[in-house]
Amino acid sequence: PPAVSPPTVSPSSGDSLSGLRWRLPFLLLDALFAARGAPAAAATLAGSPRAVEILGSLRRRLEVGAKNRHVATSPHLVLLSAEFYTSQLRPVLAGWLALVMGTLRLRSISEREIVGYLTGGEMPRDAEGRMTRQERQLLRLGHDWLHSFLPHILGRISRVHYGLLQPAQLSRALAASPGMPVARRLLAVPFVGKDTPSDASEFSHPDVVIGLTILAFRYEGLRHSDLLTLLGGLRASMSLESGPYPNRPACRTYASYVTSAGARVRGGERGGGEAAAAELMFRAAGSPRPFQQEISEG
Repeated sequence: PPAVSPPTVSPSSGDSLSGLRWRLPFLLLDALFAARGAPAAAATLAGSPRAVEILGSLRRRLEVGAKNRHVATSPHLVLLSAEFYTSQLRPVLAGWLALVMGTLRLRSISEREIVGYLTGGEMPRDAEGRMTRQERQLLRLGHDWLHSFLPHILGRISRVHYGLLQPAQLSRALAASPGMPVARRLLAVPFVGKDTPSDASEFSHPDVVIGLTILAFRYEGLRHSDLLTLLGGLRASMSLESGPYPNRPACRTYASYVTSAGARVRGGERGGGEAAAAELMFRAAGSPRPFQQEISEG
């Protein structure tokens, strides 16, 4: 599936981490996928010289780890050695996370100070006075991810230890329990065996849920219902945006999804892709028919 970048959230937009709580692990995990050849969701970040250097180092270390059986590569990347993670992967990922925090506007302290804290756990001496409350929260969240959450979730296998409820499983679960929590419908849930989700349990730690959900979507892809939700969100965003339809961010995002998947937007030869995307989004937005039917016929 095409890499989908999460929306940008500024640390100055509120008093809590808000969307940064899932955006940070999304971009952290993106380094591991990019190092193994997947398209980087954060294309601008991954294209910087420093990022290229970090991803190259991470790729080489993963290759050594696979050769020495510190990590498994089938069915996907699985961490087998905590010591290998601590000595080989965490220092490199700290450098990547420092770049990520720069894109999230943590700029009150230097990249070197960020890496020092992420690897050694000591807050810079005068950092408390230089950083905002949310910047301190972000830095501590990054430390927790590198030291606790990331090695934990990398040791789990998709569709064996966790996964999404696929349509047939979701239908059976809803039939058995119509009041099933929304979290079980949308997020990763514990599995008790291969392709066997638990009947009712959920992961208790919110950051673990976020990390495993990100991995589940990267490994399993979007379900049809997820795709319709995504397109419906783009349609709603488009209706709130101003300017010519081909130039609206939602329309351009839709076109980028199609082209990044290796396909071509219908009518792209007439309007450069964005115009055709705008036509579809506009038609779907103004039609009284169900959006799913619009997409199916488009």
